[in-house]
Amino acid sequence: GNTQHYHAPQNSYINVALETKKGNPLMLSILYMEVANAAGVPVYGVNLPEHFVLCYKENADLSEGIKGNILFYINPFSKGDIFNHKEIDQFLQQLKLDPDPSYYAPCSNISMIQRLIRNLMNSYHKLGFMDKVKELEELMAATETR
Repeated sequence: GNTQHYHAPQNSYINVALETKKGNPLMLSILYMEVANAAGVPVYGVNLPEHFVLCYKENADLSEGIKGNILFYINPFSKGDIFNHKEIDQFLQQLKLDPDPSYYAPCSNISMIQRLIRNLMNSYHKLGFMDKVKELEELMAATETR
């Protein structure tokens, strides 16, 4: 993970992540997930508040969607650390958030794309690039009509 420039917009670009081997939790998870899925390994994105991780599903068939039991979670941002449901509970307690079933379950690809767009909007807003924010708002609106 790129801890030095965590909120830099470049962390959300796949070409930069491939070139530098660094990125934000979401981009690293997307890359990890795509490589794993290409190898037939059933991992899926999990949309945690303030973080993004993956889950590995037992008896999941990639061609059938996201059925199967979650065996463990993977944090690509922390060099692929493996953790369990209880550690998500602890993370949520640190954030002072109540557990929600969506914090433990796989999310859709469109949810990942929308989060990526929101991350970019935040980054560009902090840098004052409002023209980029406007373009991304239009892109976000297009994803919401699907």
